[in-house]
Amino acid sequence: MSKHYRGDEPTALGDLVARVAEARGLGELLVRRRLEAIWATVVGPALARVSRPQSLEHGRLVVGVASASWNTTLRSMERRLLSVFAERCPELGIKAIRTVVSWEEPAAPVAPEGARDYPSAAELDAMKLSDQTRRDVARTARTISDDDLRQRFERAMLRAQQLRQWRLRHGWQAAGGDLVPPGREGRR
Repeated sequence: MSKHYRGDEPTALGDLVARVAEARGLGELLVRRRLEAIWATVVGPALARVSRPQSLEHGRLVVGVASASWNTTLRSMERRLLSVFAERCPELGIKAIRTVVSWEEPAAPVAPEGARDYPSAAELDAMKLSDQTRRDVARTARTISDDDLRQRFERAMLRAQQLRQWRLRHGWQAAGGDLVPPGREGRR
């Protein structure tokens, strides 16, 4: 990383988490997994079948769609989608959406109707983490020398653990290091 964080500069949580993840070689993978995990719940099952996130750079989400008509539909929803992303995953820092007619079949099928990939904030808050999980996150966060960055990273990692716990309680299954929603087991 050529840019160094200075404590007196205001920095978005998403930027800070991204820097730490990138320094550990996980940045792009984490962002892609996060987007894939919430995409169907943000756009709904019909649009999720014909669109998918392709990349996120500098706050611009690029989404591939199956046709020009779906491109128009998704573009007309941009304001609402940005609002949902800001509410559900502000750490991604999505500020704009660019749609392109460029379609590849998704690697995994869309979750069945009614299956949810992402809980509400209240549902996440209700997920109580074990003391061991909290210690593990704190131990990892201690490797970050900047106090502000360390605190933000720790909060983000605790939230990720709450999401994992919620998913396990809602029927998700572990498959090759990932969690798979109900109805997708065995289809990778």
